[in-house]
Amino acid sequence: MLTKGVESPWFLNCAKKKDDAVRVRLFCFPFAGGSAASYFPLSRQITGDVDVFAVQLPGRATRFNEPCLSNLRSVVDNLTQAIQPFLDKPFVFFGHSMGALIAYEVCCALYHSQQALPQRLMLSACSAPHVKGRDKALHELPTEEFWQEIKTINGTPEAVLTNSELLELIEPTLRADFRLVHEWRQQSSTSQKPVLPVPFELFAGKDDPSVTPSQLQEWSRYTTYSPTLHCLAGDHFFIHESSATFSNILSTSLASIG
Repeated sequence: MLTKGVESPWFLNCAKKKDDAVRVRLFCFPFAGGSAASYFPLSRQITGDVDVFAVQLPGRATRFNEPCLSNLRSVVDNLTQAIQPFLDKPFVFFGHSMGALIAYEVCCALYHSQQALPQRLMLSACSAPHVKGRDKALHELPTEEFWQEIKTINGTPEAVLTNSELLELIEPTLRADFRLVHEWRQQSSTSQKPVLPVPFELFAGKDDPSVTPSQLQEWSRYTTYSPTLHCLAGDHFFIHESSATFSNILSTSLASIG
């Protein structure tokens, strides 16, 4: 049972359900530049006795005054330690884009240390480790070109993109996140990744120019199960464009756990 009053800066409990009413915990890992608050809408749409914990990385929102972590190993090590008190219930990992690779690496860390594993690993808008990704190192681009690239991903509101003061404020966080993703891609192309005894559930946007459904399907190499692939309407941020369909799929999947 979760010790009463246990809190961590690494997690924001979006649903705040009483412990005895919780059947499964859903941990949501953020996309580049995202914060735990990105999952507030989803937490309100998930039905049933599911408690939603969203990962809060340093350098944003409630942890804005902390330095960003651009080294994946530091992120994974800290999260693996911080998550321990919350694994007293069946749990599921969901990650979108950058969040998917972090969720996968935390799952690998739990596997290597022979700890409890998620009932399901849900990976969204992120191609498998061995798939050749974007060659361009976004975090190294000059400011103007950097924001042009960010605009094409279609995940930043226009009101933000036209606010120079706000862009200056969030640019370091985004650069740190894209550095993390780029270096993971580089390292993953030459490293051996484990095959996990965890069912994978994969999510793709039909019009996502950066990650195709076939690239997502390549995650099948890293699980002993046959992954389930969902293709939803929308681009890289289909989780917003098709939020009702997406949350319904999650709710149905989570209902079968426990």
